[in-house]
Amino acid sequence: MTAPAPTPDDGGAGPGAEAGAVPSAEPAEAVRGYRLDRRWIALCVVLCAATGGFLFPEGSVPAGSGSEPGPALVRQPVPVPSGKPSLPQPSASPAPSGTSRSPEPRPTPGQDIAAISIPHLEQLGHPYRFTVKEGVDKASILNTGAVGHYEDTQLPGEEGNFGLAAHRNTHGEPFRYINELRPGDTVLVETASASYQYVLDLELPQTGADNYSVLDPVPSQGGYNKPGRYITLTTCTPEFTSKYRLIWWGHLERVAKGTGGS
Repeated sequence: MTAPAPTPDDGGAGPGAEAGAVPSAEPAEAVRGYRLDRRWIALCVVLCAATGGFLFPEGSVPAGSGSEPGPALVRQPVPVPSGKPSLPQPSASPAPSGTSRSPEPRPTPGQDIAAISIPHLEQLGHPYRFTVKEGVDKASILNTGAVGHYEDTQLPGEEGNFGLAAHRNTHGEPFRYINELRPGDTVLVETASASYQYVLDLELPQTGADNYSVLDPVPSQGGYNKPGRYITLTTCTPEFTSKYRLIWWGHLERVAKGTGGS
């Protein structure tokens, strides 16, 4: 009986194969290609690890990591375009006559300086009265549920801009509902020596977190063009993010001496 011809699975040369024929080189090339692929993968891993140190240096926080900055505006130097003169900076000249100055010494960081209440928020059923502390440090002031006062802005009743910041969400969320305010709403600020009634004029629904010019002594973005006694409220927007800032501006309408209490 004649034995069946071997199949490729049996290790034979198969039908039609000649004795002494050289096996195909394809398997060897496939192995070499596999080894090259592994080398390229290893090289990519090394490059990714190296560039990661530049993208996220030690101590930095990638976006979306869950560590968010506070609601206060971030002061950053604004580069002056080449070929254009820079605007003159305010000088340290004495305050103009008639400027109202607080009789108390300048407060220290973390000190309670006032209480703020917004009657319209009370009418809407929202929390409306909060303590104002000196400074806008996130951990020691804003995270306590207080409203923070920008230290380089004016105090209540002074000529210039009384700038405030507070959380929109969590930590007491004092400014969560200020997007529901309207022009003409009042903001009451009470200190140990007086009560100040500000009237809101204009809302800026969204601006950059580094737009510190909203706190200028005369905030032109609020529509003002001359010295006065202004208030600026700042908080994060949209809700549950700190990407942008929501702004309200207002002006001082009335002062009642000796009736306040922080």
